[in-house]
This record gives sequence, C-alpha cells and structure tokens, in this order.
Amino acid sequence: MRLLFCLLLVLLLVGCTVVENTPGTELISLEDTETGKELILDFRDTEKKVIQKLGKPYSANNNEYEYDHLKLQFKEGFLLQFWFDGARYKMKGIGVGSTLDEVEEAYGHRPTWDNGLEAYHLLYIIENEKLVKSEFAKHESSINKAYQDESKKLTYYILIFNLDENNKINGINVIGRVS
Repeated sequence: MRLLFCLLLVLLLVGCTVVENTPGTELISLEDTETGKELILDFRDTEKKVIQKLGKPYSANNNEYEYDHLKLQFKEGFLLQFWFDGARYKMKGIGVGSTLDEVEEAYGHRPTWDNGLEAYHLLYIIENEKLVKSEFAKHESSINKAYQDESKKLTYYILIFNLDENNKINGINVIGRVS
C-alpha cells in the first residue's frame, strides 16, 4: 500500500528532462559493499545508461528492472525511483540494519515520520543547482509549494526509510525529479 501511494504521488508530480549537471547526487550515490565501488544513479539516466552501469538485470518488465537487492523504475525512459532492501548497497554509509540515529548523523537531520507513507523520510529541494531546502515536513505539501513557481529550476530527492520491528532500516526508497 505504501509503495502504491508513493508511486501514485510521484507519477502525478514527476517529469524528467536531461540537464547538463544534476545537483545533489552525492546525497544518493550508492556504495556497492561487494565491489567497493561507488554507483551514481542519476535521475536523468536513461534505461540504456543504467543497464550500461549495472549490466543486464535479473528481471525486467513494465519499466521495472531488478538486480541483486536493487530495484529501479523508469518513466518515459528516465529513472524515476530506486529502492534496495539488502546489505549490498549503502548511501552515505546507511543501509539495511542502520538506525535513524545513524541516518541523522550521516545526513545532518533526523528523518520525519509520514503517516501516508508509513515510513520515515528526508526531502531535499535543490533550486538552480543549490540545495535551498532540507524539508522535513509532509513531502506532498512541500513539493507542491516548491513547484508553484514554475520558472524555478528545481530538483528534489525523497529518501524513504522503512523500519523493521527492531527500529532498524530494512529498506530504502529514493524518488527523484530533475528539472
């Protein structure tokens, strides 16, 4: 249900455009703990470019690609969101088994609970290639407010942290928009 809500929200709000530089990718670059390499999944990446980076997926259907504990979704040929639920990947040292305290230490802010998502999240809004807002309130209203002025060049990333019964992260979903 959370994923469906999240996908519906994103489908309403997201449009992708190729741009010269995508700001904020340091917030969402993945560390592959098996290879030790950094993997940058840029929200301007096309399906073809992601497959070049990751190789052939285990499965692919309906604009979704699945790798080892990493899933990606595309819209109109561009990366829309990705999520991971295994120990292979980390972002800024945060991965499955991490705590909210560790997220706060890595990102400088404690994630906010969102009743609609039934998960914790961080929202970063980037305007004209500079981080202008780290919004930790309801992300739907924050994004809608940010996009009222269509003349601004805005990018956003929503980092969603799902917790298990021991308050440890058991999955991370990242949704992005680049304008």
